[in-house]
Amino acid sequence: MRDLSSLMGMPVIAVDEGKRLGTVSQALLDLSAGELVAVLLAGPPGKSLIMAADLKVVGQDALMVESSGVLKSRAEIESDLARSRDVLAEPPTVLTDKGTQLGRLSNVYLADDGRTVVRYGISGGPLRDVTSGPIALPILKGTVHGQDTIIVPHDAAHKYLAEASGGLKGSLEKLGKVFRQKYEEISERSTELYHESEERMRAGTARVRERAGELVSEARQKVKEATEREQDQPTEDKETSIQAAKKELQAAREPKDDGGGDDEQEDKDE
Repeated sequence: MRDLSSLMGMPVIAVDEGKRLGTVSQALLDLSAGELVAVLLAGPPGKSLIMAADLKVVGQDALMVESSGVLKSRAEIESDLARSRDVLAEPPTVLTDKGTQLGRLSNVYLADDGRTVVRYGISGGPLRDVTSGPIALPILKGTVHGQDTIIVPHDAAHKYLAEASGGLKGSLEKLGKVFRQKYEEISERSTELYHESEERMRAGTARVRERAGELVSEARQKVKEATEREQDQPTEDKETSIQAAKKELQAAREPKDDGGGDDEQEDKDE
């Protein structure tokens, strides 16, 4: 058994030539009949479809066909395309014929031949899948595979799920309890971690504020010292200027006094 999605991107090889014809880009299903109808190869439009019946081997790593002659165009298999859908691109909703929604189509499983659908999964969302378990159905007689909805017989689906859950019900309930317990433990631990983080944050904030206060005090002290130096500097400059002026005045007077003395001496000599 294999998941349908595993076919995506697989190379298709023609056995007679050993030629690679392309890679699978789409898988077309008819869940009413429970079969893979055709695969579409990536590439330009034209003959790019291969009927599932023409797949010689669906291998682990490649799909093998007899020759490139199996390639078909859309016009050639128009009737088959009309009944098939690409469920991987847009998973359809699954309803019963009584209007009960089961969920959305998820995994599709093929038999070992790669052509027959064995069963398909129905997802009700991640939380529901974990707590209640995913739903899986076989191909039920009377299933309608529409454009965007799969309709299954309500009574047949209910009976199958009831029988299937007989052996699984206990384990699913246990799984649900475990999940809820783990959820509560995680929630409790998350609350503890939150409070621990809050306390660490408060302590860190207090340390930051304390250090910031110290830095502000240091900065104020440095500003005070710098201001005092600036206030002292003009006074020192002034005193230095006064002393220099006195010296200059004295130096200016000395030559005058010398000259005057010489004139008086000359007058006396005369």
